[in-house]
Amino acid sequence: METIKQTYKNYLLIPFIAVLLFSCDEKEFDLVLNLDNSYTFEISDDGVFEETKYITPEDILEQISDEELDKVNDINIESISIKIVPNDGNISSKVNIGGSLIDTDSEATILYASREVAFEDYTDFTPLSDLDKAGITLLTSKLLGYIKSTDTSSLTISAFGTSIPEGERIELDVIVKIRFTAKYTESLEVPYFIGTE
Repeated sequence: METIKQTYKNYLLIPFIAVLLFSCDEKEFDLVLNLDNSYTFEISDDGVFEETKYITPEDILEQISDEELDKVNDINIESISIKIVPNDGNISSKVNIGGSLIDTDSEATILYASREVAFEDYTDFTPLSDLDKAGITLLTSKLLGYIKSTDTSSLTISAFGTSIPEGERIELDVIVKIRFTAKYTESLEVPYFIGTE
């Protein structure tokens, strides 16, 4: 008789467990997209250089789907990295290099202050330290504006500096990589027993 009662209880538990497993609750998750853009500055000069490129809305929007664009609520600049590729005819082995941004009808804003770099230390992308707060704020605002469709003007990004020793021939590519994350919220169905925390 006891065995029959226990079996009966087990049968009662089966639908209860099934309800738990297949019942879902909607929960919001904070997700991120990892994105990056690279800009190549082709430098050919005798000692002093300044080259510019343009960051455009298309550079950013082509990496994000329309569905994700509608959900992005914030972005964060993760790193600014540079890679240096010497070309034929280059004599210098070091440069002082800095970077700046110019928004429409505005003066230049420093992105990273001038610093001495040896080519051998930048054969692969190397994150820069001591990024300028004003430059990062401007860059963040522009990229979020592109995503939100509140800003459509391009942003000028420049690389400038001098050879070490000054006056030596420079023939090289400086590749600047901007890595950032786009944050958005997604509502997903999860099994009820997971809870809402």
